[in-house]
Amino acid sequence: MGDIKSPFVIGISMIVSLVISILFFYLFHVSLNIISLSGLILALGMMIDNSIIVTENIVQYRQRGLSLEEACDQGTSEVITPMLSSAFTTIAVFVPLVFMSGIAGAIFFDQAFAVTVGLLVSYVTAIMLLPVLYKLIYSLPDSKKWINLTFKNPVNPQRLDYYYHWGVNFIFRHKTGAVALVLLAIPICILLFYQIPKSRMPEVKEYELMVHLEWNENIHIEENRQRVERLFSEVAAQTIEYTGYIGQQQYLLKRDQELSVSEAELYFKTSSPEQVTPLQKAITRWLHTAYPLAIYSFSPPETIFEKLFVTGEADIIAGLAPYHRTATPESYSIKEIENRLTAATGYKPVGIAFDKQLNIHIDHEKLLLYQVDYNEVYRILKTAFKENEVTTLRSY
Repeated sequence: MGDIKSPFVIGISMIVSLVISILFFYLFHVSLNIISLSGLILALGMMIDNSIIVTENIVQYRQRGLSLEEACDQGTSEVITPMLSSAFTTIAVFVPLVFMSGIAGAIFFDQAFAVTVGLLVSYVTAIMLLPVLYKLIYSLPDSKKWINLTFKNPVNPQRLDYYYHWGVNFIFRHKTGAVALVLLAIPICILLFYQIPKSRMPEVKEYELMVHLEWNENIHIEENRQRVERLFSEVAAQTIEYTGYIGQQQYLLKRDQELSVSEAELYFKTSSPEQVTPLQKAITRWLHTAYPLAIYSFSPPETIFEKLFVTGEADIIAGLAPYHRTATPESYSIKEIENRLTAATGYKPVGIAFDKQLNIHIDHEKLLLYQVDYNEVYRILKTAFKENEVTTLRSY
C-alpha cells in the first residue's frame, strides 16, 4: 500500500490480540508452557490474516471515493461473516484434539486452547479495534511526518493483477478442460494417498538395539554374567557401545526392570542405522548355535514419542487360559501352540520361559524369634531336595 500507516495499524492490533489471549490463559488457568506457546505461535500467523483482510478492504472502499469513516464502516461490515467462517473452519480441526486422553490429551488441549483463543480474539480485534485505529491513524494531519512516510513497492501490483486476471480468463475460456483436469486429479490423489508411507508418529532413525534375554536354564548369576560377556565379545566389532542388566535388580521405585537370576537386559549401539539389522542377525545366529534353549526378543529403546503416546504395543497379543481357572496350562501344550503359530505365520512368537529353580530365602529374624536352629532348617531342606533329585542348594 506504499505507506507505513497500514503496517502500524496491523502491528498495534496484533499486540492487543496477544495481550488479550494471554489474559484468557490466566482466566482459564492454562499455563504458559512450550505446548501452549507453540499453539499461540501457530495462531499468530493466522491472526495477522484477519487484520490484513480488514485493512485491505477498507483501502478498496477508500479508492472508490468513500469517506474515511464510511470506508471503515462498510469495509469491515462486508468481511465479518467470511472471517468468522474462516476462523471456525480452522478451530474445527483442533476441537477433536481436546478429547484425547492421557499425556497426549493434556498436550493437545493446551495447543488447541491457544489456537482457538488466538483466532477468536484476533477476529474480535479485527472487527472492533482495527477500524477505529485505522480511522485515528489516517485522520492525523499531514504535519506528522513520521507517520506519513511513503515508500515505493518493489513489486509491481499492476503486473500481478495482469497475471491474475489472465489466469482467471484462461480457466473460463477452457471450462471443459479445467473440469476434466479437476476430475482427473481426484483418482490421482487417491492413488497417491495409498502410495505415500503412513505412520502414527514421525520416523526416528534407530542406532540402538535392546535385547531381552531369558536363558531358560537353571543357572546362577555368575554363569549368566559369563554368557553375556561372551555375547558381547562376539559382536563387539559391530557395535560402538554396549551394556546390560544381568540377573535380579533390586530397585525400590523402578519395578518394571525387575529381572530373574536367569534373565538379562542388553543394550547395543551402532555407528549407523543400517548396522542394526546385521547386528540383530548376528546375535540371533550366536544364540541359536550356543544356547538353543534361550528365549529372546529385540526392540528399539523407547523414544520420546513412545513415552508420550505409547506406540510400542505388540501387533497381536494372545492370552492363554484353561477352562478350569484352578488349573495351570501344561508346558507341552503351550509349546505345541507356539510351534503351530510359527508354522502357520512364519513368525516366531516370543517364547515362554518355564521356571526351573526355586529360591528359598530364610528369614533369620523369625528363626531367632521362634528359637529355631538354622542348621536344623538347612539340614531338613537339604534332605527334602535330595529326595526330589535336586543337586544344588544355596543358602541365603
